[in-house]
Amino acid sequence: MKKLYRSLILLGCFSILSVIFLPRIASTKIGHRFLIQLIEKSIGGDIQIENIQLSWFGPQKFSQIDYQNDLVTLKLDDCIFEMPLWSAYSCVMNPSSPKRHGHLEIQNGTIELQKEELSQTVFEHIYGKVDCTGTCSFLDLDFYARSKNTANVGKCDLHGKISPFRSFLFNRNYNNISCDIDIHLTRLPSRFLDYMFQFERKFCRTFCGTYTSLDGVISLDQGEGNLVCEVKSSNLKTQLSARVKHEGIFLNEDLDIAFHVDEELSTIFLKDFHPFFRSIIQTPSPTKLSIKSEGFFLPAENPSLLEIASASLDFGKVYCRNNGNLEKADGFMKDGSLFGASKMDVWFSPLLFSLKNGIMQMKKMDVLVEDSIHFFTYGAIDLYNQSLHMILELDDKSLKNAFDLSGLDSNFVLKIP
Repeated sequence: MKKLYRSLILLGCFSILSVIFLPRIASTKIGHRFLIQLIEKSIGGDIQIENIQLSWFGPQKFSQIDYQNDLVTLKLDDCIFEMPLWSAYSCVMNPSSPKRHGHLEIQNGTIELQKEELSQTVFEHIYGKVDCTGTCSFLDLDFYARSKNTANVGKCDLHGKISPFRSFLFNRNYNNISCDIDIHLTRLPSRFLDYMFQFERKFCRTFCGTYTSLDGVISLDQGEGNLVCEVKSSNLKTQLSARVKHEGIFLNEDLDIAFHVDEELSTIFLKDFHPFFRSIIQTPSPTKLSIKSEGFFLPAENPSLLEIASASLDFGKVYCRNNGNLEKADGFMKDGSLFGASKMDVWFSPLLFSLKNGIMQMKKMDVLVEDSIHFFTYGAIDLYNQSLHMILELDDKSLKNAFDLSGLDSNFVLKIP
């Protein structure tokens, strides 16, 4: 019986010592390999960690980390968990788990995304810190973004607090989010923003250009609050002040956007906006879009149901391809002066329009082609059903020039559906 007691005591002592020295054992080469296998099983991919220092009550230090999977290649000089070992374990093995206290710090990181559209972008000199107090997290993140095929280096600064951080990061449930965040982007690659926000049809790259700069503040209380930002890029400049509600976004002030239009933008985004805009090649001066705040509503559930009570789009002078509807208008007018020309100068007067339930109502717009062909258009476009209900209107001067007519009243107008 004494031998049994002695064996039990020795076993108990061994177990207690094993538990006490578990962090140190896990930091040895044998524990090192086991821990890496455990992490790989949890997060997938291949990971190498040169140095691991663990402690029951913190900090937990990981140095010279290399990680790779099908989506990303990551390198970190240091990753420090200023928290007890059980909390750090929860962060790595179950990052979506609820409340924890402490902070996570990363130093000098580099990320290369393997997505084809982002394969030329490298994020480097990443320094970040997340302080967790219950469900509230304080963020402090800085990194540079470099394009492999250019000399440009962009920068991102993100600072503020988010609660609950778990819902924001993993559940994408924004209705209960409270936050105060300052965002500063300096010449960040637009393709990265398209990827992060899952914009379709290269939205940021097409409108903003290759790089985007932004200064903004977002303040939310239980999913509702205010968003203020200023965007500056080579192609676009605007300032936004909006109210964020559970049901959607409203404007606090009128929204004025100045942007350049090129052939790609007109082909992707303007082809359904107006039949004449799809032929635009370039705008020598910025196009101005002005949207009144009154009557504006962007639904959260279905953004395609955007409502705009009053807006104007002013192209001014543009260069257009001599094809499509403009070519047909020239042929109908029998002008002939543009026959064989690859491009032409066109003047558009400001287009006043509204949008509701997918129906765009457009007031009369003047069109002047090469200072010789003059006509008007107005009507409606059903964006959902891709149907057009437009009127082409010719005045007496245009008819006289095109068809050599005489005796027309000065108020005569020919309307063509």
